Parts: sequence; structure tokens; C-alpha cells
Amino acid sequence: FNPKGGILLRINHTNAVYGSASVGNKEPSRADYVDNVIKPQPESMVDYETGYRFNSKKLLAGINFYYMDYKNQLVVTGQLNDVGNPVRSNAGKSYRYGTEIELKYNLNSKWSVEANATFSKNKIKYFTEYIDDWDTYGQRNNTYKNVTIAYSPSIISAIALSWKPVNGLQLQLIEKYVGKQFLDNTQNESRILKSYQTLDARINYTVQNLLTREINFGLMINNVLNEMYSSNGYTYAHFSGDKLYADNYLYPQAGINLLGQITVKF
Repeated sequence: FNPKGGILLRINHTNAVYGSASVGNKEPSRADYVDNVIKPQPESMVDYETGYRFNSKKLLAGINFYYMDYKNQLVVTGQLNDVGNPVRSNAGKSYRYGTEIELKYNLNSKWSVEANATFSKNKIKYFTEYIDDWDTYGQRNNTYKNVTIAYSPSIISAIALSWKPVNGLQLQLIEKYVGKQFLDNTQNESRILKSYQTLDARINYTVQNLLTREINFGLMINNVLNEMYSSNGYTYAHFSGDKLYADNYLYPQAGINLLGQITVKF
């Protein structure tokens, strides 16, 4: 049962404010049941949001504030199952809150610019880390308070510039930024994914003819500046000879690459 309710107030034809509250629940996966000795509990979350929107012919702007209150969120713990996959367990109390900003401005009939950004805090109130001990074949554990949730960047942003030189043709430049992310829930600065920034280009051309409704030719040039970065990874820590070792494993992303497509609509 996931109810949601909200209020929207239109001040006039360009200005509006709103507020909402919603509930979300999610059952553990099969792996969560198999990997945990203690039966995992379903995740639940209450999301509160409020914001303001402005919408005119030239300008679209909005700001949204949110607070997500979690109970029993399933997070990675540092434990591994018998085939080496990360184990998730309930974190008890955790939360995410932040601000989302969006903007789109039409300079004229040919040029437009749009941007968005999210600034957030993503925290677990209490977290227990488990570390393998190769000397005793057991595990050690550490408890942390109010630490950042893994894979949760505090800043995400994007900006796009669009140009329509002639009817049917659109050219776009898209810049994206993702802030640093922790690879586990210990908020350890030695276990991070570094922030990265990419630039993509898109070309779309649409033609209409008698045989079909339209044909669209698209070309995406991803990572134009050939940025070397990793967007995902994991970390593994263990004790050996009473010394702590922690290794980070990262997934490198492609340099500059092309993707073409043709779409036919009848």
C-alpha cells in the first residue's frame, strides 16, 4: 500500500506552488533472504516534497525541496556471500534530503538553454561495517554514526545548449557533472569514486515524406573530450597479519564513442 497525496496552488497562469507526501515500500530481493541469517525486513520510505514552478513562453524554472525518511533501508555492509557478491542488510534509520533546481530558457526560435542540479545529503544514522579477518577466518566490525550512504553523490548537475538552424535539424551540447561518491558506508576518503564531468553532442534530423509519417536520423557523440573516468566500482577491506588492507576496484568508462540511429514512424 503506497499512498500519495498533495496540493497544487496555481497563483496565476505562470506561477504555482505545491506540496506532497507519499509512502513507498519495497520487499527484499531473493538474494537478501538467502544471504542473511536474520530475516531482512521490507524497506519503507516517506517522502515529503514542496516547491515552486514558473512557466512562461520563454522561461521555465522550478525549485523542489525534498526529505526522504527511510526505515530498514537495505544497504551493502562489507560482507560477501559464498560467491563473493556484496551482502545487503537493513540499516535501521536513514534519510535523504536536498534541493532540485531546473531551468529552461528559449533565447529565440532557434536557440535554447536548459539546466538542472541536485544538492543533497544522504545519511545513515547508525551503520555496522563487517571486515574479513584472514588470520582468524572470522570478521571484525566497526560502528559508525551519521555517515554518507554509498553511491550517493551530494552534487549532480547538467546543462544543455540547443540550436535549430533549419526546420527538422537540431544540434545539442550536453555537459554533465557527478560529484564524488563513497564506495561503502564508512565515509572513508580512501574509498571513493572521484567526481567526473563529461561533454556529449547530439545531432537529430527529421524529414517527412509521402511513404512514412517521418524519418529521424540521430547521431550521438558521447564523451567528446575523451575524459577518462569511472562511474561505478566497489571496495573490499580485510585484515591480514593484524593489518588492514582496503582495495578499490573501478569500472572504467568508454572514451569518445559514437552511436547512430534511424527511427521510422508510420
